[in-house]
Amino acid sequence: MTTYTDMNGITTKIEVEEIGWSCLDASTIYKATITEFSIERGIISVQTKIVNGDGSDYRPRYYRNHWNGFTHV
Repeated sequence: MTTYTDMNGITTKIEVEEIGWSCLDASTIYKATITEFSIERGIISVQTKIVNGDGSDYRPRYYRNHWNGFTHV
């Protein structure tokens, strides 16, 4: 899923993709890539983080990936 927001000439693009499951409660874990850019300045910043379904940061050290293995955060 991709969403765009525009504020004061700076566009924020958030791309979210499912990457696995939490080892603690079996909830789905996502990778969010946040890109800020403008037409005048080009790409300003790119950040990647692991998040829960509600968009909050995922804190545990490991999650279970789609191949049923463990991945370090």
